[in-house]
Amino acid sequence: EALPEYRHPKCAEFAETWNEGDERRTPYLQGSVVVLDNATGSVVALVGGRDYQQSKFNRALHAKRQVGSVFKPFVYAAAYQERQLLPHTNISDDRLELRHEGVRPWRPRNSDGTYRGWQPAEYGLVASRNTMTVRVGERAGLETVRDLAYAANLADPRRDPLPESPVVYIGAFETPLLQVTSAYTALANGGTRPQWHVIRSIEDRGGERLDHVRSGYKQRLMQEGTAALVTQGLKAVMEKGTGTSAKRLGWEWPAAGKTGTTDDYRDGWFMGYSSSLTCGVWVGLDNNAPVMPGGYGSKMALPIWVDVMKGAVENGYAAEALSEGPPRADIEICRSTGDLASAGCRNAGVMMIEQVPEDLIDERFLCTEHSHYREERPRPPAYSGPGRPQRQPPRRGMMDRIFGWLR
Repeated sequence: EALPEYRHPKCAEFAETWNEGDERRTPYLQGSVVVLDNATGSVVALVGGRDYQQSKFNRALHAKRQVGSVFKPFVYAAAYQERQLLPHTNISDDRLELRHEGVRPWRPRNSDGTYRGWQPAEYGLVASRNTMTVRVGERAGLETVRDLAYAANLADPRRDPLPESPVVYIGAFETPLLQVTSAYTALANGGTRPQWHVIRSIEDRGGERLDHVRSGYKQRLMQEGTAALVTQGLKAVMEKGTGTSAKRLGWEWPAAGKTGTTDDYRDGWFMGYSSSLTCGVWVGLDNNAPVMPGGYGSKMALPIWVDVMKGAVENGYAAEALSEGPPRADIEICRSTGDLASAGCRNAGVMMIEQVPEDLIDERFLCTEHSHYREERPRPPAYSGPGRPQRQPPRRGMMDRIFGWLR
């Protein structure tokens, strides 16, 4: 509120004169925070607004706000798991127009107005590129992405269904902060989402625990390798993407996270997790007006996340190295399709080696796009790792390797 570009009323102006006739809305900037234990889903902290005396409306629980880019990790998760897209598969960042049946043509834009051609898929997540994310979503399939959002409890398919439109890929739907934070615990917890809860247990006066409290329920949302690949991208967000200011603000520990900003800067989000906690922050105005020019999630929400999570570390919550997921194996991948490379991919010059979590390797996904390229030599095995016969490709000298790539 102290920034010159902020033109709305300020909280301090209402400290003595507030009329409590409308408990739901305040004219000044609001925010909410949720912190969950990764392993159990316990609510460690929950703040529903800035001043309970001025507004008793709990924004963390009840305010449905457009989620924007904080949904993008789930689009990539769907593609990694269902279509064998991998972090270094080439995806175009150019302009595009989508035409789905029953939906008007849609031309998504990148927030900075630039379009950077072919890039590794993970770049689209790290740099929060809309056009790349939409293409990744189309690769996974609209229904696949929507089903994952429903499974993560980000929407109710019966009472509040998601749009049957590709706008879903860039988070054009509304949900409360608590639900988004809970969904992120699956990424932090190897693909398993524990049920969030405030009450851990209930005992009668004799010390007997009552059975109806289900605080230990967990749901498998995605494979462990899928969560590991998404976490890999979200760690890069903190290191070289839209979350780099966290370090400047004093965050010194391993973490993964994602910023989110909706149209016209109406909502600022930051979702992030350490090895023990997942913390979600939302900032915006109750009347859904634009907050201020340049009001990105990295500017409005990330500083709050840093303050909260630094406090958690100081209070004994661990922030150790994040899990790398299951063991990985080197496999030959087609850079264009993300499928297992064929001899044709090698001869076309689009074969690469990528480390892939073993639970995501599926030899049924063999690239057929480059089969018309003449096969010049036998194809070495696509995968060699634990649990499979150990077959090694023939050793090649340095010059042979160099000129092999040129071919």
